[in-house]
Amino acid sequence: MQRIEKSCHSRRFSRLEKISPDIITEWHYYHDGKCWLMKVTRKTKTLMWINVIDKSFRATLYFPAKAETIIEKSDVSNKLKIKFRNAKKLAKQEGSLLQ
Repeated sequence: MQRIEKSCHSRRFSRLEKISPDIITEWHYYHDGKCWLMKVTRKTKTLMWINVIDKSFRATLYFPAKAETIIEKSDVSNKLKIKFRNAKKLAKQEGSLLQ
C-alpha cells in the first residue's frame, strides 16, 4: 500500500496542495473494513474520503448546503448535476454526500 499511497499522493494531490496548502491528507488502514481510506480535510472540515478498491479509487465528497446553487449554475455536465440532486442529504447545515 505504501507504493500506492506515495504514488497517488504525489501525482494526484501535489497540485491541490500547491493551490490550497491548508489541505491535509491522511491515510489510515481500517481493520474493521479491511481497507485503506484517505481523509482529506481543510481546517476542521472533512472534504472527502477516498478508498482503494482493487487498483481503483472511490471518492466520497461532502458539499455544504450553500454549494447547491453554485453547482446548479455551473457548467458541469447535467449527468453530474442529476447525481448531485439525488445524493444523500445530510443535516441541513451540512449539505450533501456524493459518491
